[in-house]
Amino acid sequence: MSLELITAFQVRNDQGTIQIYEKDRLPFPPKRIFWITDVPKLSKRGGHAHIECYQFIFCVNGAVDIKVDGIDEAIRLNQDSWHGLFVPPMNWIDLRFIRPKSKIVVLASHEYAEGDYIRDYGKFKLLQNPIQ
Repeated sequence: MSLELITAFQVRNDQGTIQIYEKDRLPFPPKRIFWITDVPKLSKRGGHAHIECYQFIFCVNGAVDIKVDGIDEAIRLNQDSWHGLFVPPMNWIDLRFIRPKSKIVVLASHEYAEGDYIRDYGKFKLLQNPIQ
């Protein structure tokens, strides 16, 4: 599986708009849901990869740039976007919160396990391209 922007199904009427991501639109069943908020403007989060965990990230307030190792330009998610970013394991990501009070929600395929995190970029590169 590769990195992918997934568009929400939308229902609009005179009472507002509902954005929906149902199980058939996501490539994994979520086992953990968390959100990140109150990050000062232009501050960074992330700075890690996962060994096994898949993530689906979407922005519910403000805007965030997601820099994925190996992709030149950051992917911007914002509150007006109908997209979320599917991030498979072994993708190093850095998040930069663009607007004050930006908030993202993350659906994860696994429960929290510190051993699944790669927090050292050098180790990540070695695991990504082991010497043969």
